[in-house]
Amino acid sequence: MKQYQYDDKQITKGKFLVGSLPYFYHNPINFMHEASRIGDVVKTKFGHLNMVFVFHPEAFESILQVKNKHYTKSQFNDPIKHVLGLGLLSSEGKMWARDRRIIAPIFQNTMLHNHFEVMKDITAQKLEEWKNLPTDRFHNLAYDFMDYTIKVIAKAMFSAYEPEHIVALAEEMPFLLGHVEYWNSKVIKPPLYLPTAHNLKLKKSIKKISRISDYYLDRQKKDPESYNNLLSGMLKARDENGKPLPDAEIRNQILTFLIAGHETTAISMGWALYHLCLFPDHLVKVRAELEQFPDLLNVSLDDLEKMDCLEEFIMETMRLFPPSWIIDRACIEDVDLMGVKINKGDVMMLSAFSLHHDPRFWDKPELFNPDRFNKKDRTNEHYNYSYVPFGVGPRSCVARKFAMAELKLSMAVLIRNFDFELATYPEVEKLPMLTLRAKNGVWVKLRKRA
Repeated sequence: MKQYQYDDKQITKGKFLVGSLPYFYHNPINFMHEASRIGDVVKTKFGHLNMVFVFHPEAFESILQVKNKHYTKSQFNDPIKHVLGLGLLSSEGKMWARDRRIIAPIFQNTMLHNHFEVMKDITAQKLEEWKNLPTDRFHNLAYDFMDYTIKVIAKAMFSAYEPEHIVALAEEMPFLLGHVEYWNSKVIKPPLYLPTAHNLKLKKSIKKISRISDYYLDRQKKDPESYNNLLSGMLKARDENGKPLPDAEIRNQILTFLIAGHETTAISMGWALYHLCLFPDHLVKVRAELEQFPDLLNVSLDDLEKMDCLEEFIMETMRLFPPSWIIDRACIEDVDLMGVKINKGDVMMLSAFSLHHDPRFWDKPELFNPDRFNKKDRTNEHYNYSYVPFGVGPRSCVARKFAMAELKLSMAVLIRNFDFELATYPEVEKLPMLTLRAKNGVWVKLRKRA
């Protein structure tokens, strides 16, 4: 994306009526870099919205942890509600607290062992597909990684899935995720009840994926004892009055994990592969570590914990390219933030990307250096809100362990079985949308290792 330079007035005042919104959408990461020169808490306007950009760990801690009850998700979360309904990602208050209480145990260590068996099954299937790819041409593995992660979450959710449903979900994902960008980029937003082409397509797409979730929900409710999966935990859950969750709410949770639960992991896989291609010395180091695990498709979660070099590599990848690159909140009562008065209604934008690239908190932040996460040398600097790839506080990612297990297993299998060659064209570029994607995908040749 093209780089721009802005003066303070362009950032804090912007243009008549629209404020600094056009500058932000030209290149969001560039805009935030320019804004961070002004201070750690920077006020501006997007149209009628009072915006506050945040660039300091202390402010992250205040908003996401210490004073988190002073904030809710902002109106930038509205299009997510359009697609997912009120699930763990989009609900607030008592409903969110109940959802978190219900969902969190499903991803704890006991259940994680079951999910890990699913990951190994899907990884074995995907490995055979990768081995059969032609070795004389480049392949956009970003698509393969999306296919891999959606199959993992679908099998973990339902135990077994219909292949045509995976195809249908993959077809609808780009439009549904794109709806978030479409909606948030509009200063004037057409009501969803208007029969515009976009609204009609959105309604059709949501109906299609809802039918898929209803199929598995109905199937499992007819024979609940035959399943032990993510959906089982939701069906067994009871609210504060001892009543089961309504089907509509369970459907929202299913859609949340199917759509939002796979994309960030797939994106991180793509960025990790990109760095494996760029830094062969680190690749050799990780390969040497993996030699102690002869059969990667039969490793345990305990074995994954011993893969320190691989973990450091992934952590550094997620520092440079955090998939959840920006976090939004809305202030619901006046509050002080690092000496700056934040007013009720202000919209907060917490830049994880800027934080991860700030030389005040990271030595040579643009340098790819997995050793900065060496377990022996790690200090509290990495855990004092300057490293937030999974968010922090009560609303941090509930499936963090699941995602890390998926990342480590998939990367270990790829590293063991293939050599990589990165295409020189199309160039890999950052595309900051709902998540931080690779604009043109990640095009790579895979060559089987002896």
